[in-house]
Amino acid sequence: MKKREFSSQEKLGILSYAQEHGNLEACRNFGIAQSLFYRWRSRYEIEGLAGLGNKYHKAETAQLKSP
Repeated sequence: MKKREFSSQEKLGILSYAQEHGNLEACRNFGIAQSLFYRWRSRYEIEGLAGLGNKYHKAETAQLKSP
């Protein structure tokens, strides 16, 4: 199965949905692990919207794979 990547706006939407409907319901509805949800929430509380950005970039992956 391919790993799903969420944009910062999608993550913020999921966090907002969770405030209205509950954390467990949000995780089930969007198909994410609770640990991932809590990691996003923690980063958002500490860093704001910048904390929801992708920390790991594909360019770095390609650089690591090249011999």
